[in-house]
Amino acid sequence: MLWGIGWLLTRRKTQSIPVKSNFFEQHPGKTLLSALVAFIMLIDFGVSYLYIKPPKPSPIDNLRSPHPYYHHTFLPLRDTLEAWGSEHYAIRTNHLGLKDAAPRQVPLVADKPRLLLIGDSFTEGIGLPFEQTFAGIMRDSLPHLDLLNAGVVSYCPKLDYLKVQFLLDQIGLKVDKVLMLIDISDINNEIIYKNFIPALTKQAAQSGHRPAAPAIQSTIWQHLKNEVLDFLDKYSTIGHFVLNYKPPEPPPANDQAAKGNSPIARWTFDPQAMNDWGKEGLALAQQNAQLMANFCRQKGIELTLVVYPWPDQIRQRELASPQVQIWQAFAQKNQLRFVNLFPDFIDNGLDAEQTYRQYFIQGDVHWNFAGNQIVARKLISFYK
Repeated sequence: MLWGIGWLLTRRKTQSIPVKSNFFEQHPGKTLLSALVAFIMLIDFGVSYLYIKPPKPSPIDNLRSPHPYYHHTFLPLRDTLEAWGSEHYAIRTNHLGLKDAAPRQVPLVADKPRLLLIGDSFTEGIGLPFEQTFAGIMRDSLPHLDLLNAGVVSYCPKLDYLKVQFLLDQIGLKVDKVLMLIDISDINNEIIYKNFIPALTKQAAQSGHRPAAPAIQSTIWQHLKNEVLDFLDKYSTIGHFVLNYKPPEPPPANDQAAKGNSPIARWTFDPQAMNDWGKEGLALAQQNAQLMANFCRQKGIELTLVVYPWPDQIRQRELASPQVQIWQAFAQKNQLRFVNLFPDFIDNGLDAEQTYRQYFIQGDVHWNFAGNQIVARKLISFYK
């Protein structure tokens, strides 16, 4: 009797707590959340398939590219259009990825002394075809030299050095002279790129050089990150919206600079800007310029430094600018040749407004064709 009662109580207790035999019953919250995420993804990718159309190739898209060793460059052998402001202009690159008069193969060894230009957007000649830049004018006027222009927007002494080193040591380009133009914005860009770690390409690795492990690891993870972001941009409505959202932009920096009020150009005459970041950027710039000077000296290459003003320095009539004094002293210390273009844009018989209207792209800080002619004239006389 007692046994029977105990059996009934045990059976009733067992029946009152059913066994959870599957994952859904064991984890209902997680299961519902997973189903909800899967449903949202299905809707997201479905809408993306129907409404997000792949962008049509543009003649101005396929030109610039990241580079693992010197951060960014032009793609080689391009003949296309480049947009600058509301204007488009023809731009061509040779097989080394350097701006040139036409797509062409560049012999690694020239049949005459070779001059390599390096610098940022002023050296690149942004906004103008090669023929209207000072590099193009110089090449037409100095037939005894083989001139190449390695300048690209946003370069600074660090990227200048890395690119010249790569072209010579990894590609095998033979160079006799290097003309390095140091821009006012280089000081700011040195801070921007100070944590960039160059990674050797496969071609460079085959030459026996090996990058540090962190550089390889960083490049791999960056590549994977870019692939994931590219996938989300193309195939996810949510990802496409997030990645392409742009908040309202402040007035373009070039507009401010054209008015002589660019934050990145103030370090030469504003003690606060000099203390806040100018000193750090200058120290980095001189450190990397020293690497360039040492590299050229070891290779037996003649290195020349060039400085020039922005509209800010012209409006300040800053003939004795720290940009001039610092780099002239650096050149003297390293026994380098030095070209100072400040007088050509300041002490020229014109006031600041006249100089700006005559020699600069309006609403911008870069030289127009006439400004490039001023620079070319000075440099041509230097190399004749």
